Amino acid sequence: MTLLVVALLVIAASLAGWVMYRAARLRREAESREARVLEALFVARHSTNGGATIDVDKVFGGAPAAAAPTTADEVLRAAGLGPELIALVGKQKPSAPAVAPEPDETKEPTRPGAADRGRDSAAGGIEAASHEGGAHGVEAAPVPVRDLVQVFYEARGFRAAPADPSARPVELVLTHKSDPRRSYAFAPFDGTLTDSDLRSIVGSARRIDQLRVLIAVEGVLAPELGKSSSEHGVRAFDRAAIEAQLARVDVAAAEKLRAAAARRAARRLEVA
Repeated sequence: MTLLVVALLVIAASLAGWVMYRAARLRREAESREARVLEALFVARHSTNGGATIDVDKVFGGAPAAAAPTTADEVLRAAGLGPELIALVGKQKPSAPAVAPEPDETKEPTRPGAADRGRDSAAGGIEAASHEGGAHGVEAAPVPVRDLVQVFYEARGFRAAPADPSARPVELVLTHKSDPRRSYAFAPFDGTLTDSDLRSIVGSARRIDQLRVLIAVEGVLAPELGKSSSEHGVRAFDRAAIEAQLARVDVAAAEKLRAAAARRAARRLEVA
């Protein structure tokens, strides 16, 4: 056991001595390089070429790089060819390749203003095509008011359920998800909504125990409906009214509501 400990101590001392010797050697080499750099800089300050006279290979102890071959003979010798082959290749002078003369292109003289007239005619053609496309193009049909109104209320937390068929023209019952007491009898209406139409829809809503009525009018609202609708707990929206409501929300949210309404209208028309 004692011999093992002694052997380990000897090995450790040897490693420590070698590390110290290696470090001292590297330090001496660094000091020598630094001295050579300072000497080269001192000499360069008194020379005409300045720093260009510093021999980097001499300072850092590297071997100077061999000069690159510049002549044809040097290149051939660097490639490993013998003297006989080099002499034979040197006798054969490369002949200049025969280049066929390019035929002169006959160019039509450009008349003054021709390019401008060409650009003007092209622009006129594009403009005419765009006008023609707009004239023959089919404008997208507007989203029905009933789908806009329904999506708008669903975004406010109302959920739709089919109404009793006996309550026509009431088609749906919109009930708020957090307060079942908040509900509307939803009735879409085509054409101009008059006072007599309003009373008929309200009577249909009462038959299914709905006190509030929501009407989506595809036409227009008669001017005299303001007082009657407030007395009967009715909210009526034509296109101008629902667009005014959408204009009060964020633009991105309004576009999402219009897109959702368009998808709902497409599904409804497919089922129909």
